[in-house]
Amino acid sequence: MNKVITRSHVLLLAMLCLGVMHILVASFPLSAQSDSFDDAAIEQIDRILSDMVNAVPDFSGTVLIARGEDVLFTRGYGYANIEWRIPNASDTVFRIGNLTTQFTAMAILKLQEDGLLSINDPVCDYLPECPESWAHIRIYHLLTHTSGLPCYTNIPDVMQMLRFSNVETEVVNDVVSHLEPQFEPGSHFAYSYSGYHLLGEIIVNVTSMPYAAYLEETFFDPLDLQHTQLEDNNVIIPHHADGYITPDTRANYLNMQVPYSAGGMVSTVGDLFRWQHALFTGQVVDAALIDEMWAHEVDTGRGYAYGYGLAHTPYDTPIGPIDAYVQGGNINGFSGATAYLPDLDMTFVVLTNRENSIKSQVITTMMNIMIEAWAPAAPAPPINPITRQDMAALQNP
Repeated sequence: MNKVITRSHVLLLAMLCLGVMHILVASFPLSAQSDSFDDAAIEQIDRILSDMVNAVPDFSGTVLIARGEDVLFTRGYGYANIEWRIPNASDTVFRIGNLTTQFTAMAILKLQEDGLLSINDPVCDYLPECPESWAHIRIYHLLTHTSGLPCYTNIPDVMQMLRFSNVETEVVNDVVSHLEPQFEPGSHFAYSYSGYHLLGEIIVNVTSMPYAAYLEETFFDPLDLQHTQLEDNNVIIPHHADGYITPDTRANYLNMQVPYSAGGMVSTVGDLFRWQHALFTGQVVDAALIDEMWAHEVDTGRGYAYGYGLAHTPYDTPIGPIDAYVQGGNINGFSGATAYLPDLDMTFVVLTNRENSIKSQVITTMMNIMIEAWAPAAPAPPINPITRQDMAALQNP
């Protein structure tokens, strides 16, 4: 099956704020027993992804497919380190870029659940020395990228200074604090790392804890996310993949203090699956808060709606459009995507150590094949009982 759903392909790409080499394909056993049609679908997916390893651009990373609590398939493709020919595996750790925002957004909702803030509060209630021009910006606007604050990663001189220096997060705070809104808060959608950086600082100021420590205590430890953390360039992280632009080119260095709560985390496909499952089963925050989030989602004008760290779109399938909750992420040398289909209770995760990866093609390929395998057969047309008059007419034309 070669069908690619263009709408969702474009959606994953829209979430970004920013020679052929033969590569080993690392094989790993299935993590759960599969039904026969699962096996056939997964074999098809595996063949396609294996071919993508040697395509241009190539695929290098790890994937996971799950239904409910059961992992149907997880496998690594390509190399975590090209120089040493170390293959990607199911427990390879990748930088996850924008996928970090899911954790930041849910931390804010957790603080609301605990009565420590409201997403309708002005951001200046929680940020010292808040500029007067931010007076009408509320936490909700930061969560939904409707604050009007420009993305600090789009300021060339600033990013050049921050990327290669050993600055602390406080320096980024200073840069963001001098940004001026480009439009009236709530009037437009414009993806902005600046907003999610500020959300990280709000978490710090409300809890009197470092951002990373609050997430570890609130989410990582209770949910057993053993490979998920805010990255520190000076700390060794076991099984951490190296990042590349192409199989011949390493990614540029990035000081991980810069992306922080907007994109500074690392994780594995297994941890992200556990996170997604917990998120959509009310284990992260109360399910009512998630329902409220989607009730107040923002129309981006780009074919999808945006909640808090997640996008929502109808996804065309053989059984008609179904809901899909998705997010893509990019950062120097890495990219990834997650998708959850509630109608089929299926989760898809892809993490790659390529900066300009084909993650959208990978995840839509997996989704399309699994949906087709699981979609019920189209109902047969209704049979109308023949009447005596019809029978008589047939017998006496």
